[in-house]
Amino acid sequence: MDPFTAKIYRYIKAEELLKDGDRVIVGLSGGGDSVCLLTVLHEISPLLRLSLHAVHINHGLRGREADHDEKFSEDLCAGLGIKCSIFREDIGRMAREGHMTEEEAGRRFRYDCFEETARQMDREGEVPVRIAVAHHMDDQSETVLMNIFRGSAFSGLAGMRPRRGRVIRPLLCVRKKEIEDFLARRGISCCTDQTNFQTDHTRNRIRLDVMPYVRSYINAEADRHIAAMAQIVSDLADHIGGEARQAYERMVSREGNLYYINRKSFADLDRAIQRELVRLVIGQAAGRLKDIEMVHIEAVRRLFDGRTGSRTDLPYGLAAVREYESVKIGPLPKKEGQGQSLEISLSREETGRRKMVAFEGKKLTFCLEEADGAAGGNLSHFPQKMYTKWFDYDKIKCTLCLRRRMGGDYMMISGGKKKLLRRILIDDRIPADRRDSLLVLADGQHVMWLFDNGRISEYYKVTEGTRNILKVEVSEMD
Repeated sequence: MDPFTAKIYRYIKAEELLKDGDRVIVGLSGGGDSVCLLTVLHEISPLLRLSLHAVHINHGLRGREADHDEKFSEDLCAGLGIKCSIFREDIGRMAREGHMTEEEAGRRFRYDCFEETARQMDREGEVPVRIAVAHHMDDQSETVLMNIFRGSAFSGLAGMRPRRGRVIRPLLCVRKKEIEDFLARRGISCCTDQTNFQTDHTRNRIRLDVMPYVRSYINAEADRHIAAMAQIVSDLADHIGGEARQAYERMVSREGNLYYINRKSFADLDRAIQRELVRLVIGQAAGRLKDIEMVHIEAVRRLFDGRTGSRTDLPYGLAAVREYESVKIGPLPKKEGQGQSLEISLSREETGRRKMVAFEGKKLTFCLEEADGAAGGNLSHFPQKMYTKWFDYDKIKCTLCLRRRMGGDYMMISGGKKKLLRRILIDDRIPADRRDSLLVLADGQHVMWLFDNGRISEYYKVTEGTRNILKVEVSEMD
């Protein structure tokens, strides 16, 4: 047996990807990776008594090139004596109608075809059906980096698993270069998809720009190290996932499409288990985990220590709300006016220019000024006016935002102390039925200006050391 083939065979045995007599659907694009996968599985099939069935997808995106790949795949399978099923779809149209990227639409259709073929084979026999795809070690490192850059939850650092459900990845143990060398030694031809060399997708940019730089200037074995780390994280994620599932059984209840996490029990969990439990519940409520990132999980975790009624919105029309004894997650309607916001972008290049915006029936004017020109060093130039305020521009950390108040909002009061906005509203005797409708100018969750009572945060006040001043005026719309 070829050393390269033997390496993959050992990996298959070690990870228990295939068992004697299994039937295997092989995703065959005609590219080098999938051709390698089909060739290797064909060579080891006598050892495991495998029955192979190739599936080729024509995405209808590359015209004659796609037709050539389809014919190549059919001929390759015919030469090996392997059955090949062909599926065709206009992925461009599918993407437009489904409001997806072509990449996402192609992946969804591809796995739908694999599953359709698997279900058909299930009806034809009792032996399990596996779906083998050709992701390799370089793909793994790209996936892990992409997940990190996108703010993935902990499980995203595990990358792609060798086995998930009936999908297996026998080539995760080998590098792309090893695959290319194997095909060259054997004189095996394959197709080349030119879109793999275009940098209009995130994965391609990582593949073509980031990883070559890392291998050349940081560590030539970076892919192996990332793959090794992904395996360690995978083992940890499995352990944490098991603990989270046990916690789910103990402390999560369901009523219709709403999920309730008991606050008292949740507080006793380790933070890692808390995060995975929240992720698990969101996944149950949404029916999927795509686009659920760490920022969403942490926003839900903060609700457990927030005030009753505080809320965070989640993807797929979901929200989480803090109740007295639990945090509720599900498709919750917004209160009237809730969630509306307007970001205000300013830069020093706009110094001296006025920017006007309209929001919630109010007209606001923003103007950035240099301190010397605005005040001449005289702080009395900035009186306490109800509808005009001056702020130290250089202390603003995030993008300015006009919005209604939110749970977790705070201001700095005299003495440099941080005080939650809800406590300020209580102390200022703002009626409870008015509090959710209050408008604020905020820097993240730090409220700079509470319009209704004229309060501004002590932190942003102009001082003798201020160099750039933001002047904001507000008036009612005519």
